[in-house]
Amino acid sequence: MTAITGIHPYADQFPMLPQAELEELAQSIRDSGLRQPIVVTVDGLILDGRNRFQACRMAGVEPESVVYEGADLAEYVLDANITRRNMTTGQRAMATALVLEADGRRANGVLNNLNSGDSPNSTWVRAIRDAGVVLDYAPALAGRVLDGTLALDAAYKEANEIKQSEERDKIMAREQARRQREEEAAE
Repeated sequence: MTAITGIHPYADQFPMLPQAELEELAQSIRDSGLRQPIVVTVDGLILDGRNRFQACRMAGVEPESVVYEGADLAEYVLDANITRRNMTTGQRAMATALVLEADGRRANGVLNNLNSGDSPNSTWVRAIRDAGVVLDYAPALAGRVLDGTLALDAAYKEANEIKQSEERDKIMAREQARRQREEEAAE
């Protein structure tokens, strides 16, 4: 068993359970023990099991841990957390976008985790793209999406307005520069 030294930044992108649910989990651990060990890196950073770890602390139970020996920490964290039933699609998409960004799988505003089998119009693909727009144009809203105080749709709408405004400004600046070049050429 590896000593737990902290939380891995990828795992920290997912919201914790509400306090009442953590208390229920702590009581369950008190009554039945920890049924699933906490998964950590070789350095002891939690990849999966932050809620179980917190519940163990609340219950006064020493948590068990196992070391993840795979090569792709980001994929493991996503696989372990993305289907959590206490998260909306928007929260899962934002957490996924943040993990992929932190892992360097995002270039030129594109998140590179879209399964090639996913339809470009699927709800999941649209949610991931919307999360990317929020990260690019209104990153301060990401935390509110994660904690559930702002729906991804609303954050996207606000970020997209900024995006369209910036694109409109760029188009106008290019058009103005073109006109100026034409006027200078005519003189």
